[in-house]
Amino acid sequence: MHNSQSGVKRQITEEEQVGLHKKAREEKITFAKDTVHAFVEANIPLQKLDHLSMRTWLNKIVHKHRHCEILSATFER
Repeated sequence: MHNSQSGVKRQITEEEQVGLHKKAREEKITFAKDTVHAFVEANIPLQKLDHLSMRTWLNKIVHKHRHCEILSATFER
């Protein structure tokens, strides 16, 4: 739900929800490209991304970022 200027909470529209999903998808793609670029520039084999500790760390970051994004969009003023 969003807070309107009057302080009354309202549900987000379908259009706003689609916009949030599109933004999240674009950010996910950008994150993946940036990660690959960093590994290539640092001469780290991309296979290292498939290591259990890397997958755990990446999932933690992605889920935390997504959770914060949803909260900020939900309570946007």
